[in-house]
Amino acid sequence: MSEEDKDLERLKAKRLAEMRNNISSQREQEKVAASQKEQQDKKPSPREIIVKRLGYRGMEVLQNAEYQFPRETEIIVLKLSELISSGDIKEVLDGIIPSSWNQYTNEDENQCGKGWQARIPF
Repeated sequence: MSEEDKDLERLKAKRLAEMRNNISSQREQEKVAASQKEQQDKKPSPREIIVKRLGYRGMEVLQNAEYQFPRETEIIVLKLSELISSGDIKEVLDGIIPSSWNQYTNEDENQCGKGWQARIPF
């Protein structure tokens, strides 16, 4: 083999090693992306968070609200799930707003009576 052939073989071997490294790096990045997506898929949706906290007739009330007021219910579910996730709401949701939730509503306590405010659509 001539000197040129040896140089050519070294260049080919170097290029092949680079290609293998690139492929292994790409596979590792794909694995990381797949695991991140898997973790996001495992994260419960806002509705799932709410459903876990529903009490007596809660699911019925939620389904009726979603049917009658879909956009409004979506907003309420999102906010309630945030409050549950943050630990601000620890009670079981049964369709009645306790007076301790005054800070989250615009209702005046005098309009609905002491202790309980009003039934909400969900």
